Amino acid sequence: MQRLNSLKVGTKLIGGFLMVAVVAAVIRLLGLRSVAELSHLLTTMYRRDIIGLQLASSANLELMAAERVTL
Repeated sequence: MQRLNSLKVGTKLIGGFLMVAVVAAVIRLLGLRSVAELSHLLTTMYRRDIIGLQLASSANLELMAAERVTL
């Protein structure tokens, strides 16, 4: 604590701003990683679920059309 008190005000301010910048950089990196993970999960969901739903809907429409032909 004595060492911190012996520093000039300008040095303390620069140190404080540097600490805030480091914290901001860590938060940014964590955010970017989360966005990348979310993007991957959304792509997986689209490929697995949405395309499957589209194919099921298409098959249902074709089945309904086939039923109309046979009636």
